[in-house]
Amino acid sequence: MAQYVLRSLPDDQWTEFQERAQRDGWPLRALFLAFVDEYAAGKFRPATHAPMTEYDWLRPHYRVVVEREGAFLKMPTALQWQLLQAEVTKTLDAQRRQTATTFFAATVGPRREAVLRWLAAPPVLTPSQNASAGRHVVIGFNGGQALDLPVAEAFEQDGCLVLYDENGRTAGRFPMDLINNWYVAS
Repeated sequence: MAQYVLRSLPDDQWTEFQERAQRDGWPLRALFLAFVDEYAAGKFRPATHAPMTEYDWLRPHYRVVVEREGAFLKMPTALQWQLLQAEVTKTLDAQRRQTATTFFAATVGPRREAVLRWLAAPPVLTPSQNASAGRHVVIGFNGGQALDLPVAEAFEQDGCLVLYDENGRTAGRFPMDLINNWYVAS
């Protein structure tokens, strides 16, 4: 029988999940199996877009190319993809270079465009209109953008800057490799 272990779930989401399952009368194992069955059959689809975290390994290479190529973001998708591939493969040994080449060749069309858009965009949270009135975090991103967000606490955890609201719930997660600097102010 297959086994899959979930780790590093946000505490607030896991607690809400367990409470909802209990309220609805679902044992956790049965609920997971129902999700798996319905998703596999095409009966269930999450309300959000699929995360693209499988492309996180491209971020450092992407930043190098963007910094080196001044007009990179205005270039056609095919040229951006070619420059990114060249940057990735130049530091790899022969076996890994072949794997990367296969990956780049297999990622085509709209998926290629989606990956490049995802790499270009920093994580987005909507700032409150009165963020500077109370406790807030200021985040400076590598690309020069900055956010000023209301927050109760902020900590570095699992390679991310994690923001918590006044109820202790996760309010946002930002990969640290996108952040130039951050601080909490009152």
